[in-house]
Amino acid sequence: MKARLPSSPFISLAATPDVRQAILTRRTFRTFERRPVPADLRTRVLDAASWAPSAEDADCVRFVVIDDPVLKKRLFALTRESKDISNHWEALFRSSGLRGYVQDWTHTPLCIAVCVDPAARPRHIHDNWSHRLAGAAASQNLALAARYHGLAMVMYTHFSQEKLKQLLDVPFEWEVDGVMGIGFADLGRINLASSRPRSSAWRSASWCRANATAIRRRRSSRKSASRRSAARRWRCPT
Repeated sequence: MKARLPSSPFISLAATPDVRQAILTRRTFRTFERRPVPADLRTRVLDAASWAPSAEDADCVRFVVIDDPVLKKRLFALTRESKDISNHWEALFRSSGLRGYVQDWTHTPLCIAVCVDPAARPRHIHDNWSHRLAGAAASQNLALAARYHGLAMVMYTHFSQEKLKQLLDVPFEWEVDGVMGIGFADLGRINLASSRPRSSAWRSASWCRANATAIRRRRSSRKSASRRSAARRWRCPT
């Protein structure tokens, strides 16, 4: 019997949802069926990504589709190497840690690297991040387009940038936001426990101002206590 997702308002793979349903039910899947993503679906998700907004409608997002099996093997090896570098300092990324998994790109049907070109961004005040925001919007469009067509996805950003750019053979000046894996979810190889909604991240402007004031007061209090403690530790005897 084929595995099925549990009935839940917070997770679904049903095709053609409305926008709100797509946003609320999109979830990350890391294992996929071995069947390829049809060419027309590949075109549709990439077309949706290309319509993402950007400052002054600048064309600063680039997509690199990774199909070559040899390249996917090298990407898998780089993913493991990048995680190993991180787990030298952070146990979270060790193989036994919560984030120790490594995406198996060799069995990921559609791999798309989302890149941004800083030289193509508009020149205006505080423009340093406009190309990264465009890349983030394009990634969101990719994810929602995949969700619309009943596809699953995972966005992976844990890479050594220079080595990833070399592997993809893109200009050194570009920045790679990450690699998105897309395919049909293999429900027999994932945890089917219902996802719970995230806590609300939005706050009113008045709440933000009040909270910022409280945070400054706590920091000021801690600094004062630290200075008094340091004074006691280093006071010269009379």
